[in-house]
Amino acid sequence: MIFCKGEIPSIKQIRNALAEFEALSGLSASPGKSSAFFSGVNVRVKETMLQELGFQEGSLPVRYLGVPLLSTKLKAVDCQGLVDSIFAKTKCWTNRDLTYAGRVQLIKNILFSMQTFWSSLFILPKKVIKEVESILRAFLWSGLDLKRTGAKVAWEHLCAPKDEGGIGFKSMAIWNKAAVAKHI
Repeated sequence: MIFCKGEIPSIKQIRNALAEFEALSGLSASPGKSSAFFSGVNVRVKETMLQELGFQEGSLPVRYLGVPLLSTKLKAVDCQGLVDSIFAKTKCWTNRDLTYAGRVQLIKNILFSMQTFWSSLFILPKKVIKEVESILRAFLWSGLDLKRTGAKVAWEHLCAPKDEGGIGFKSMAIWNKAAVAKHI
């Protein structure tokens, strides 16, 4: 990703830098795979910039490293990929005879870590947090069937530390706030 001012001289500098990079490394930017994104640039200048670079104009949202790049606040619909991947992961484990302890380890080590990357980048919508925790809860108590009923202990109690009687799961809402706070 390259950022610059929305001016023709900046674009010429980028084009020159890309040409020098290509001359030194033999690698070049692929115009078919590269896009330019604009904000606050008039149409005439935008068209000139696109001609200078030889790229196509992109539109948001676009995915980068699996997460959406947005110009607005993150919405639940933008996080559907995260929810779907966690749901799919719970369905792909083929052993229907996993014990509670086995499911606890899978939740702690695999399913929770899937949302950690997103949590470190965005403040996740409450709806997404509830949906993911609902999938984790259903997987813990009913395995691959993902039944929404039959919880033996409230999720909040399971999120307590082991020395306080919980399993040591992390509350996604608290984890999300802590992970995003590192940007401060």
